[in-house]
Amino acid sequence: MLKHPLDNDFEQLSTFEQKIIMAVAAKVSVDDANTKVYTLYIKDLNLDKLVPSDITQSLKALQQKNIAVEREGQLIQVPWLTQVSYDDLSKSYAIIFNSMLKTSYVDLFLKYHGERQ
Repeated sequence: MLKHPLDNDFEQLSTFEQKIIMAVAAKVSVDDANTKVYTLYIKDLNLDKLVPSDITQSLKALQQKNIAVEREGQLIQVPWLTQVSYDDLSKSYAIIFNSMLKTSYVDLFLKYHGERQ
């Protein structure tokens, strides 16, 4: 049985990158505005041992990695993240991704974590 392209793309990420995507996915709703900026706090990752520059490096790597999304019957490649910036004061990242991925993020979260709380 063939896997869904979303599963293949997600499984090709490192464990740390998967953790980042899941932390973002936990904040996404399909009803969110198309231009929403998601805030991801370092504490959301449960990774006290990593320094912000290590996290930033992984987030920027996710800007270079793509996910396959079906659009009008065709699979197109879209970056997991499109913009990332770090705020040292709040120890948080502002993250933006293509609005076509909202459903994919929600589907991933539900697949691995079940219902939202």
